[in-house]
Amino acid sequence: MDRGLSEFVTVAAQLALIVPVTLAIIFALLMVAFHSIADSLLIMASVPFALVGGVFLQYGLGYSMTTAVIIGYIALFAVAIQTGIIMIIFIRQALARKPRRSAIWRP
Repeated sequence: MDRGLSEFVTVAAQLALIVPVTLAIIFALLMVAFHSIADSLLIMASVPFALVGGVFLQYGLGYSMTTAVIIGYIALFAVAIQTGIIMIIFIRQALARKPRRSAIWRP
């Protein structure tokens, strides 16, 4: 077996453990920060969409799956989660500023 291929197989096996553990730690930190399962799941829901976009771009550019690309996906997950956090905070602030209306419409 080629040395480069055997190294990739070893690193891929290690990353198969590291990536889910990293996502679990991020979810736990979101739970601590927001005290809400719904908000944490909403933020984590952006990760698959980022992954799909990354895979399409990787395929479109013709890049192969390397260790550097996998680490880049982890960084992409972090950016997607950070964007989700900013959106949740913005939505909460916007809803807090919005005046409350009664359930009955009155002209």
